[in-house]
Amino acid sequence: MNRRMRVFTNLQRRRILDSKKSIEYFLIKEQKFMSVVIDARGLSCPQPIVRAKKAVDEGISEFEILVSDDASKENLKKFADNSGYAVESIVVDSGAYRIKMKKTSFIETKTDSAKEEFSKKKALLIASDRIGRGSDELGSKLLLAFIYTLTELEKKPGVIILMQSGVRLATEEPQAIENLKKLTDSGTDIILCGTCLDYFGLKEKVAVGRVSNMYEIAEILLTADIVSLP
Repeated sequence: MNRRMRVFTNLQRRRILDSKKSIEYFLIKEQKFMSVVIDARGLSCPQPIVRAKKAVDEGISEFEILVSDDASKENLKKFADNSGYAVESIVVDSGAYRIKMKKTSFIETKTDSAKEEFSKKKALLIASDRIGRGSDELGSKLLLAFIYTLTELEKKPGVIILMQSGVRLATEEPQAIENLKKLTDSGTDIILCGTCLDYFGLKEKVAVGRVSNMYEIAEILLTADIVSLP
């Protein structure tokens, strides 16, 4: 595996540190079984995903990752599904989730096909609950009118990403929620920034769309044809 590996005991425990010392793997070897445990407890989005991806990129076929919260657990489940891995078990261990991931027998993963699909779509980034600067009241009305107009257009966006105070549109604004649901029914993928929801205390109020993480959002922004509202 990693050439920087140092043996501490008789093939019982090994510790690998990457060059930036930002990730630790604890490997325990028992006969022919090698277990890799990644400690991502207390890390904010998207660090748990980044560390899991590092293990995947290094070709580790089976590993466990420890995370502290439900959002990280759900994000890792999605990541596993898109990366050709299966979540074999999720157990609570000392107040943290211990998630066991194992590579499936499928050679092709969903990641490349998903990127190809996003590259064909128009993605809309909304990072506020109003359009432009000046009058907040006018800006709010303009944004609500814009979202309604999207429902009336023949060609609709493939993805709408809500970040910053934009997440309020899917949680607190009835008119926006109604029209976002219409867009969802038409096939538009509504994505909400989980960190933004946590910041505003709105995660329990999500009425439409799905909660995602910065890793997926960044991939979409770098792949799709993006339109960002000012």
